[in-house]
Amino acid sequence: MTQWDSEINSEGVAAKPGDLVGFVSRRLGEDIANKIEEAFGGREVYVPITPEPHNVFTKVVGLEAALVVAKEFGSGKASVPIGSRRRSELIVAACLSGRGTSEIAKSFRCSCRLVQLKRAELRREGRMK
Repeated sequence: MTQWDSEINSEGVAAKPGDLVGFVSRRLGEDIANKIEEAFGGREVYVPITPEPHNVFTKVVGLEAALVVAKEFGSGKASVPIGSRRRSELIVAACLSGRGTSEIAKSFRCSCRLVQLKRAELRREGRMK
């Protein structure tokens, strides 16, 4: 099975075609999925058909994991979304920089309410007035 074959994974759980991070999380664990999000979040990454130690993807996940991904997920370019933790960090940084609520919400494709909740959290922590 490759990334485009089915929307049902081997455990019978619905999965989006092309969901590299979801596949890695289910098959190889959260630690490796987090490494992918941190290294490639918000961009595309090339998964080589024959991973080698010098490949960028292989350097991040390790050769054994890269071989599993190439064999079971498929090779080619895959979009890696910004992870929710990283996204949250970026929203907090934007709040602390003084950007407006609507501007932040638009930039991160989230609700103004989420930005307001982040601001309230920062105020409770004493990090923002």
